[in-house]
Amino acid sequence: MAKFKDVWDREVRALADACVDAQFIQNWTAADKRGYATAEEEAYAKKLGLKDPYGMWYIADMIWRVEHDLADRRIAACGISVAQIYSTLDSDSYLQNVWGGDTSSEEAQRLFKLRDGLAS
Repeated sequence: MAKFKDVWDREVRALADACVDAQFIQNWTAADKRGYATAEEEAYAKKLGLKDPYGMWYIADMIWRVEHDLADRRIAACGISVAQIYSTLDSDSYLQNVWGGDTSSEEAQRLFKLRDGLAS
């Protein structure tokens, strides 16, 4: 557990945080609860210009799960959360279907840096 926590704290958490916009996640959560997005929430999402907003959502969820699992000393659960995100980011179908093979955008670069960090 100490090795996972060390790598998470030293490298991976910062890479994951770079993939998440807290305001977007708060807006998305509020919209999900009420069943619709407000005009302001839609404008904020459009301003971000995300190609993969679901990716951001799932990475935020992974961060939450790993932090809580570390606090409760559930190392196996940490591995499952990380593996789910890694396997998606590392799949050829994700690269082709979401990004069309083009990883030149800042958003894609952050996601693929996270993928490489999760591999460690």
